[in-house]
Amino acid sequence: MKTSKQLIEQRTAMTERIAELIAKETLTEAEKAELKTALGLEEELTRDVETALTVEKRQAAAATAASKAAGVPTEDKEEKEMRNFNFGKFLSEGSQATGLEKELIEESRKEARELGIGTSDKGQYLSNKVLSAMIQPLMEKRTMTASVNAAGGFLIPTVKLDYFDALFALSALDKMKVTKLSGLSANSDIPGIGASVVTGWANGETATQTPSDPTLVNRSLTPKLLFAATNISKRLLIQTNQSVNDMILMNIMNALAQALQAAVINGSGASGQPLGFLGTAGIQSVAMGTNGAVISFAKVMDLFAAVANGNANLDNAVWLTNPKVLAKAMQTPIDAGSGFMIAPYNSFGGGAMGKIAGYDVVATSGVPSDLVKGSSGAVCSALAFGDFSQIVVGQFGGIEVISDDITNARTGFRALTINQYNDVVVKQPSAIGAIADILAG
Repeated sequence: MKTSKQLIEQRTAMTERIAELIAKETLTEAEKAELKTALGLEEELTRDVETALTVEKRQAAAATAASKAAGVPTEDKEEKEMRNFNFGKFLSEGSQATGLEKELIEESRKEARELGIGTSDKGQYLSNKVLSAMIQPLMEKRTMTASVNAAGGFLIPTVKLDYFDALFALSALDKMKVTKLSGLSANSDIPGIGASVVTGWANGETATQTPSDPTLVNRSLTPKLLFAATNISKRLLIQTNQSVNDMILMNIMNALAQALQAAVINGSGASGQPLGFLGTAGIQSVAMGTNGAVISFAKVMDLFAAVANGNANLDNAVWLTNPKVLAKAMQTPIDAGSGFMIAPYNSFGGGAMGKIAGYDVVATSGVPSDLVKGSSGAVCSALAFGDFSQIVVGQFGGIEVISDDITNARTGFRALTINQYNDVVVKQPSAIGAIADILAG
């Protein structure tokens, strides 16, 4: 199999040839045929590039995991250098960036050109590779120290030892085993089989066999803009150190991650949002009641059965809900006398915390608790179950950073906008199910 680099080079040559043909005022019949063939090959190469990037990413992840398991250090010199990227310096200097920031911006631009991703005149593109190297250290646990004040009072400077961020819902996509595709550029299709070939037994040696064809379906990923926008004091950028820059970056990236997770779960599919799995046609649905109802073991098992009967891969299955429903399930017995709870809170009776019917539970406030059923009002919560690897989250390139000190020139603020393009599709909706009308209090 060709590498992504080889395929990109091949696609670039094809794109240039297409541009040459289109630029001509008139085309011969041979050139028209060539153009038609070239356009088809370009689309095929785009799909091959995306496949190669995905395969290479997974191969790299597998190699990293194997190295870690063997106790082999995996961080190389380039990754260490990327960790020194100064986000505040990058924001202040913008297109006039110098040093390491300039080098990594140029590297990111190269990736953008290869993927065919454009940016605005004021925007700077940062690749996922650079972002990962910057963010990973911030995710690691910090060690803080402090000393007792000595004599001298106000002569002792105050040092900011660390920072705290806003509170965010638990990031659940990785625990849900959602499929992530990065490095996309063009609109991308995921074709598949919606309904299989019908089989049967012939009634006799010469009986007529009725043929059937599988039903093909197509899931399309198209870039949808997810943005974060804020104003940052120019003085703050000038006077503070790397830790404050890290704080700004992490807050922005956490906010973007929360918005993407909310779209995966319950995106409206309107106003530029992707459609979340709760609103996707074809998922298994179990109702508590006309106006919602308190969770019960019977309904939870109905949901399990519906997903299992939908031929979901239960080896990948997990439960997904919010803390309200999980807390209620930990207080609700499965029957009138055993004392077993829907979600065990200890090892009583062989139960295990964090599981329902032996399957892991992921609880995050990102699962809505303001759904409406009948006359319930906006008080219903959702519980979902299934193989969430059927959900595909596509990311088109890295991020675009627009740092604007002109718009708010008289206020002393720098306007910061982060743009990221994503989309969400569900390959096989029947592998996922949900109850969307639980009254959890």
